[in-house]
Amino acid sequence: SLDCKITGLLPGVRVSESAVEGSVEGMSRSVLGRAFVAASMIGVVRLGASHSTMTVDVDTSQTLNRLPSTFVSMGWEMDQMRGQTDMMADPRFVAAVSHLAPAVIRVGGITADWARYTGFEPPSRHTRTGEISATDQHHTVASGSQPEGGPTLRGYWPTSEFNLTFATFMKLHEFAAATNLSLMFDINELHGRDCHTSKPECPNNPGCQAWCRGAWDMANVRVFLQRLHDLGLVGGKSPLYAFEVGNELAGHEYATNTTADMIALAELIQDIWSDVAPAARPGLYGPSTDACTDKAQLEIVANISDIPGIRGFTFHSYPATNGTGPNSLPGLILNASWLRTGILGGSRNVSGCIDAWKAGPRAQGLELLVTEASSSYAWTFPPPAQDSVLHMLFTVAELGQFAEQGVTMVARWCLDGAGAFATVRDSWDPHAPFNRTYTVAADYWVMLAHKALVGNAVLATTVQTDAPALIYGYCGHADNGSVVISAANPSSTDVTLTIAGGIESSPRFEYVFTFPGNNLSSTTPVLNGRTALEITADGGLPAGFIPRYVPRGSDGIPLPPQSAAYFVLLDAAATACTR
Repeated sequence: SLDCKITGLLPGVRVSESAVEGSVEGMSRSVLGRAFVAASMIGVVRLGASHSTMTVDVDTSQTLNRLPSTFVSMGWEMDQMRGQTDMMADPRFVAAVSHLAPAVIRVGGITADWARYTGFEPPSRHTRTGEISATDQHHTVASGSQPEGGPTLRGYWPTSEFNLTFATFMKLHEFAAATNLSLMFDINELHGRDCHTSKPECPNNPGCQAWCRGAWDMANVRVFLQRLHDLGLVGGKSPLYAFEVGNELAGHEYATNTTADMIALAELIQDIWSDVAPAARPGLYGPSTDACTDKAQLEIVANISDIPGIRGFTFHSYPATNGTGPNSLPGLILNASWLRTGILGGSRNVSGCIDAWKAGPRAQGLELLVTEASSSYAWTFPPPAQDSVLHMLFTVAELGQFAEQGVTMVARWCLDGAGAFATVRDSWDPHAPFNRTYTVAADYWVMLAHKALVGNAVLATTVQTDAPALIYGYCGHADNGSVVISAANPSSTDVTLTIAGGIESSPRFEYVFTFPGNNLSSTTPVLNGRTALEITADGGLPAGFIPRYVPRGSDGIPLPPQSAAYFVLLDAAATACTR
């Protein structure tokens, strides 16, 4: 059967005979000996108003970067997570999220700096490592109570911290384990500070309010971390592997304070986990900045690069504005030029963080991670918004560009919620709680295709600036020379991809996602012209979510208008993709 022929080639992907177009005899592994295969535009031939032929090329003699299996990941707002403990125990939600594994779930956001850890004090009786006392299991404190000595926040921030209880944390921990997700947990950096002030440099400017002064009171986080250590809840087989500190605080404290906080927390972690080898201790990441054009923020990268225990610099990427017309979400994403240049150099210009990292810290072993990523920070976009089929084009381009830059994680913001930001969205009637249902954003399917097909190597590409489509290249999973091409075609043009040397005639597997009825606002993409993609009532994947097999001899690779796609060229024989 076809399933037997591709064992190990597409891990976790179901392929049935019904997906095959033509014979499977063309699946041999012929050695073509080519130094160049798919993935960037070197020529475009215009065949008319509705069709273009693009010749594509990529150097496959060496890899540009390596990707971990968790490159495509997710974020979750701390307070949103805290309010969804019932969902974390719902098998349907667990199933829908688990399809995205392996991945990191970074639990953070601005509300991470409003959390007080309660119920983590040592129990009154002896508890062996790994055991949880009955007292801790049921410890709760009224949500929203004002902790003694806690910060008072002004502006749109709350006036008190909320309580993150031991019981809630354990539900998160159990959820991560059940979904096979790794967990990165963002630490409250503001506890004990007075944020009811204005920045000294601009005391009368409303944009300079919620400025934080005073020392960081680390007593609460010390108790929290010590308890996690004592219970063996970090490292080893535990899903929790790392911590993060900070969340978009460039406008709320000086960068020198952020650096000092990261160093202090790294030292605390090293001290608490001093009983294990340095490599086995939880890593620390930060500062989750959204100010990559701020020189002071960029200096943090260099200042943390040689600190024991600090493993990575984190930033957020929301390149689109909340504009209208050509600056609306459709106006930007359907513009190939913006899609090609605006993600790294858009309104937030994250290239500053990338350049600062490449200027030395990368060579020292510091990682670079995007812990919040979406097209725009706007929560209330009218359709088509971040959950629409339109956003599939953005996600393909975003993943391709960050992979080329050497970023090790891109966490889509966010995992759950009622709005367009959500990857997995719940519909809940408080009068009929058992009628809760789940749907997914359109680019959920793009994320699944990326995980199913893309291996751990990125191939260097060169992109022609006026091409109608964006193309990125990777090695496949099997290390047998296969090449994966991801493509985003925002134009209204049918595009045929041809590959230097005729490699497009290789047999291939493909996921081609299109917009149903040209409806940009739809959240239900159509796969390979056949299957409208929706998760099943129990959180499973539809039977039709399988790649199409195209045998040897095809005349170019068609890319429909306004489509996103992944292609696996089985006989590419790429040197860089052969172990």
